[in-house]
Amino acid sequence: MHRYRILPWLLLWLVLPRAGAHAKPGAHADVRISITRSAVRVEALMNLRFAEGLVNWSRSVRDEVALDEEAPGRAALLEYFGGPRTGSTPVVVNRPNALVIDLVLTSPVLKEFRILRPAAENRPGFVEVAQALWQQVLVVVEYPCKAPPRSVSFVWGTYPRDFLAPDRDVAPLSDVESILVADGETRSIVFRETEPEYVWHAAAIPLAERFQPVPAALPVPQTTWPVLSVAMGLVGGILWFTWVGRTPGVQRRSRGVDLAMVTTVLVGVTWHIGRMAVPEWVRRPATLPGHAEALAIFQPLHANIYRAFDYTDEGEIYDALARSVDGALLARTYQDIYRSLILQDEGGALSRVKSVQLLTTEVERVAINPTQRTPELTLNARWQVEGVVYHWGHSHSRLNEYRARYTVASVSQGWRIVGVEPLEQRRVDPVAPAALPKPSP
Repeated sequence: MHRYRILPWLLLWLVLPRAGAHAKPGAHADVRISITRSAVRVEALMNLRFAEGLVNWSRSVRDEVALDEEAPGRAALLEYFGGPRTGSTPVVVNRPNALVIDLVLTSPVLKEFRILRPAAENRPGFVEVAQALWQQVLVVVEYPCKAPPRSVSFVWGTYPRDFLAPDRDVAPLSDVESILVADGETRSIVFRETEPEYVWHAAAIPLAERFQPVPAALPVPQTTWPVLSVAMGLVGGILWFTWVGRTPGVQRRSRGVDLAMVTTVLVGVTWHIGRMAVPEWVRRPATLPGHAEALAIFQPLHANIYRAFDYTDEGEIYDALARSVDGALLARTYQDIYRSLILQDEGGALSRVKSVQLLTTEVERVAINPTQRTPELTLNARWQVEGVVYHWGHSHSRLNEYRARYTVASVSQGWRIVGVEPLEQRRVDPVAPAALPKPSP
């Protein structure tokens, strides 16, 4: 009964709890940039010290944002990210950000603005650091484009000073730590005043062309006969000999053409209706793949599941996942994994699959599904997934090993995974390097 829960179970290990995503004290921001076919999306989660270093934002209490103070901050930060000027006087402290898509300076569309007001008991680990309890500002903007971008230039304009940096006579400028997700790859980027620009170029091979090809589905034997269409053809033949064949002269040809046209139309219209099931004793048996063919079918399906989540656009993920998964498993995989792995709340970990390696694959069964009368495979697979977790300015790798029993069937779209039964999961610890021998005295 849990066979459809396997894929969320396999990938959720990548996602860290939200409570573990703590803001750093001092002026700090966590920036996520994603490039899709239709837009460049920037999500910036910053504490108030960082935000007030970007724009002039008048507030009655420095460490808090009142409800009536949110609108001025929203307009000011949108101006900082390249939006329209809010008044006659610029509110940006130094320079605004600039984003150029295919050599065109692009203005942002504000998608979300929120003030996060965490309670102290919800921020464990920073009890003795009052600055870590500052309110935070979430800004999400999108820079639309009419065609898939080939190049994007990011320029971060202003760098607030970190007045909490230890052992410094002069507060240093903050670096802006960012994560870029594009073309199925994740990159860590650091903007500095000395290096404020990062230029991205599209990969030579589009992501859609990186999926592994899956062997074509085997031909499905005919399971019904078009009885009604055959009857229409027989009636047409009888009328030809009894009516047209006895018609003299020129009228025979005219009536023959009319009868042939009517018969052809009726046969075509009734081809998919009035069909009768083919008896088992005359039905042609389905062609079953061999052991090597079964492995060649399963391996690309398995790899393409993880490849689907290289996309960042919701519709593209679903379409790519449908290349490997079918039925109820497709809907559950999309809903659970997309919301947990891709759509994340502010400040949490961003998790990406780095590599997938099949260790062993055993073909347990190759048979005909008694209900669908189509080929069906059962395989026992063991594999490892290496992932990278990014959050608040640092990243670390995780390696997990899994074993599961897969059911693969030939459906109308081709070969698809239709069921999975989890068997084993374990964390693989990195192997410590062997100690070097001590030199001889």
